[in-house]
Amino acid sequence: MQDTSFIQSIIMVFLPVLFLLWACHPSDAAGRLRDLIFVENKMNLNTARDHCKSHFTDLVTVYDQQDNAELTQKARPSGAWIGAYTSNRTNKWSNGDEVTFSKLKGNCGEICCAAMKADGEWESLQYNTTKYFMCYDQDGEASYIYHLIIQNKTWFDAQAYCRKNHIDLVTIRDETENNQVKEAGQMSNTSFWIGLLSDDFEWFDGGKSAFRIYPLDKSSVTGYVTLLRHGHWAKRTHDIQFNTLCYKSHIHVNTDQMSWEKALDYCDSNENTSGLLRIESEDDQIETERELRRRNISWSSVGGA
Repeated sequence: MQDTSFIQSIIMVFLPVLFLLWACHPSDAAGRLRDLIFVENKMNLNTARDHCKSHFTDLVTVYDQQDNAELTQKARPSGAWIGAYTSNRTNKWSNGDEVTFSKLKGNCGEICCAAMKADGEWESLQYNTTKYFMCYDQDGEASYIYHLIIQNKTWFDAQAYCRKNHIDLVTIRDETENNQVKEAGQMSNTSFWIGLLSDDFEWFDGGKSAFRIYPLDKSSVTGYVTLLRHGHWAKRTHDIQFNTLCYKSHIHVNTDQMSWEKALDYCDSNENTSGLLRIESEDDQIETERELRRRNISWSSVGGA
């Protein structure tokens, strides 16, 4: 029999963040923690966002090609607003991690991406340049396995390859990791893509998505984004009338610190929730990490490995 005092000590550990499922149970299909919703009524951008926030969570953030394909099917034939808009230029890691380290120098134009040179320095190149690239896998929270892919691809094609076959394009958090990636890339005689994107797109809900469909169809130099029926994106001014793509998150975050036991009681007694979050699949894990990043909360702070 296990020591009861030890079990009690585990139960009474206080965690800074709590995940809950909304009482309205989503389906058991992939993506059960997030629903993608098409709103057929045509409206301008401001009205569209108000509608999404009032009835669901927000205008949709598009995270990958699977999202884009599903949303394209929903939006046909007339297209719809999504949650992307132009803002000030910022750097983003492909996997959504916060940018705390960068050696990127220069500005190549509208959409720039980072490539590492043989000496470990970075250069800024147009996204449609073809290069070798570095993917990564993860072994524990702080241990990474790097894969130099000896294929010439654009940055977004490299991103798609890494996400399909590994985790993502490589993220670099400090000089030590920069040196490790440099060593792993020694077989390349030219610079190779890493996971840093520099552009002027952001997402209304704060989602940390570096997925893009380029080149964009443009009716304005700056503005907001619609998803077209063929899967392309277009820049629009806010006053044009379009259908709308929203999403509903089934994850609720309570940032009050409480023990697991009290958290369980909170989830079971709150009329808007149906219990502590159960991570039942890789899709659940991905969606949970996206929600954490959207709220600028680290996975490790909630006990994630």
